[in-house]
Amino acid sequence: MPWYMPIPPKRKCLCPAWPELPFNIHELTKSVNGRMNTLRNQDIFSGLGGTLNRERNTIPIQMKVELTHMKPIIGITAQQQENLYDYKMQPVYPEVVIQEGGIPIIIPIVPSEHLDDVLDRVDGVIMTGGWDIDPDLYGEETMPETGQINFEMDEFDSSVIKNVMARDMPFFGTCRGAQMLNVMTGGTLYQCIEKQLDEPLKHLQEHGREHPVHHVEIIGGEILPPLYPGGRTRVNSSHRQGIKTVGEGVEIAAQSPDGLVEAIEMPDKRFVLGTQWHPENFALKGHEPSKSIIKGFIEAAAEYKKSKS
Repeated sequence: MPWYMPIPPKRKCLCPAWPELPFNIHELTKSVNGRMNTLRNQDIFSGLGGTLNRERNTIPIQMKVELTHMKPIIGITAQQQENLYDYKMQPVYPEVVIQEGGIPIIIPIVPSEHLDDVLDRVDGVIMTGGWDIDPDLYGEETMPETGQINFEMDEFDSSVIKNVMARDMPFFGTCRGAQMLNVMTGGTLYQCIEKQLDEPLKHLQEHGREHPVHHVEIIGGEILPPLYPGGRTRVNSSHRQGIKTVGEGVEIAAQSPDGLVEAIEMPDKRFVLGTQWHPENFALKGHEPSKSIIKGFIEAAAEYKKSKS
């Protein structure tokens, strides 16, 4: 029998004098713990400003509930698998969010009519890597080299980005997440880098993502240049497709020596960054510029949280 007790379904706090929380803490705890073994219930409640009284199975009265004092809640999109029932997520995503001061929750595909309710409960969104993107979304026919496409994921991710942009909510996309951001702003992709790019570098490495494989040049934007004062760094790479032309309001922030776009920003937004590489893997290893990318995103989410209160 679990040591915790569910909060009543009306989502009211146990003390009548408390203000109502914008989510069910029990559901939040189950959501995160069900996906990640490294996160403890204590982390959730300490992030919310209190601790759980295990003897009484209740939330203690001394728990702070002022929203501005709570850690930002970061929604991380999970990738639906081929059987359409299972979801996959690299544990590095929630782990790095915790490391840099956020509270992660997993976002599966939800019906469009419930997406607003989901995004109302988070302060920033990380869109992860995964499937190839349907070329029809950027006006092209599908090449033979294009990999598997998940049309439900495309539709859901498209809706998430449109909603997040409308809210000016902080957004960080890696790999497919960066590509989807570009497509949703009117940009296009290379369906197959090896075939469509002249003399491409190796962009699909076999070794672990904690090791870099090629250089990128930091050439623009506002987020990355201060983090890489030398203007150059080595990154990991795990993608077959890539950004060809950038969308409206999108600025190229980094480029590889073969000319491929490696990072994009939207300077007119609160915090919108997409990277073809995976800085979250480097951040967990202590790489300071990569940690600063995640930290900057978390701080932007904290400011967004304050603006909602």
